[in-house]
Amino acid sequence: MIINAICRALADKVKEICPHVSLSGGLVTAMPGQYGALPVATVSPLHRDTKHMAPDNMESAIIWFESGPSILKSSNSSIDLFTVDIRLVIWLNTNRITGELLNAEMSIINAVRGVNFDTENTPIKAANIEYTGEEQEGPQVFQRWAFDEAQNHLTLPPYRAAAHRFRVSYALARCADPVGTKIPLC
Repeated sequence: MIINAICRALADKVKEICPHVSLSGGLVTAMPGQYGALPVATVSPLHRDTKHMAPDNMESAIIWFESGPSILKSSNSSIDLFTVDIRLVIWLNTNRITGELLNAEMSIINAVRGVNFDTENTPIKAANIEYTGEEQEGPQVFQRWAFDEAQNHLTLPPYRAAAHRFRVSYALARCADPVGTKIPLC
């Protein structure tokens, strides 16, 4: 799936640029847990390891992405132009981050904004990332997820949780399958 590859590239770039991010997940999926749905994302460079993306006192900062559907905006004989809204979820452990928390959060946002996609070796021929604003902050960021009591405690101050919105526009070569699992080269 193309959006999974885009979110993984964003997560990898954040991890590379922001040393305070200790756990960086790509696009999350919902997995059943004891109390309900838990967010799960791939976390390894080989994209094989998955991890529950829940607040953890042993981590300094955790990020992951949630996505809406990709929407076809235009098409011609060789390129399809899509947009997708993504949500960046950030959890910061104030006990493990030195310095200003908002600077740590802004460095994550700026890392996402600055990602350049490989347009030579993939069917993505162009991509643009637009920051559309902070969606919410505080424990309500995690309202769709069912964490246990200890994890819920870590969503309250002095910990910081925030969700930010981005719109990703990308041009996809016609030979690619935007919803399939394979990403063919053209």
